[in-house]
Amino acid sequence: VIEKKQMASVGPFTRVLLTDCPALHCFLNAPIAISRLALFIADAQREAGRRARPVVLAAPDSASRTHLVVAVTGSARFGDVSKNKFGTRFRKAADEMGAHVKHERFDTATIEVASSDLQVFLTNLVHMCR
Repeated sequence: VIEKKQMASVGPFTRVLLTDCPALHCFLNAPIAISRLALFIADAQREAGRRARPVVLAAPDSASRTHLVVAVTGSARFGDVSKNKFGTRFRKAADEMGAHVKHERFDTATIEVASSDLQVFLTNLVHMCR
């Protein structure tokens, strides 16, 4: 992800869009694995001397034509904990645009978005976070 430059600073967070690749099947239907990857990216950015920022990561599921989107908060130091407000922001961004989403997981900072709605959803999310 880091070497392929699949990350971009977008508004107040870092956006990561995973692309179809052979190893991607390991992450599908595994929001915990995707969340751990997002945490790894947040930690890697901090270790590289960058400002701590939340990470929003989207992983495609081409079979269902959706993206699993997770968000983790960035922390200034390893082990810091801060409240993750992305669950509410996800709902608001989806409601505002009438997106086709599933927001039924235990972790509210995880949402499944129709691939056709992903870009608009992420744009709305940037506006929700300002």
